[in-house]
Amino acid sequence: MEIRTAELDDLNKIAELKIRMFEEAGLLNLLADDQALLIRRKYRELYRAKEACHFLITSEDRIIAMAGGFVRRDIPYCFYKEGGRGFIGDMFTQPEFRNRGYGRSLLMEAINWLRFKGMKSAELLAAEKARDLYLKAGFVSNSESLVLKL
Repeated sequence: MEIRTAELDDLNKIAELKIRMFEEAGLLNLLADDQALLIRRKYRELYRAKEACHFLITSEDRIIAMAGGFVRRDIPYCFYKEGGRGFIGDMFTQPEFRNRGYGRSLLMEAINWLRFKGMKSAELLAAEKARDLYLKAGFVSNSESLVLKL
């Protein structure tokens, strides 16, 4: 199976898988009611601005695995001269295709894309079961931010 870069036409399927990720994590209740529409709209905007890119492994018309790279433009990164922080998200592999190295291959594609975009670091939110994958790829846990529950 080959890795390809996602196109705007892939966003419906990418949104479906993103929602499924939240569902598998037991976090679907966090998403807005019109979640699919919001995801597609935001990703379309980011794709057009060249600030997001997904990498896919497909079989026929089905996405087997995906990973996304995102240029962070929120505060404080929007004030940086250059080389801000990237974000890796939407790491998902269909259950029956897990543990075959697809996630690692797609992760490296997303990392390389962020390097190409001039990012100096990348962050992600790791599910416990995937934590080892990210640590082996060189990610380190940090305590850069503090969170207050409101």
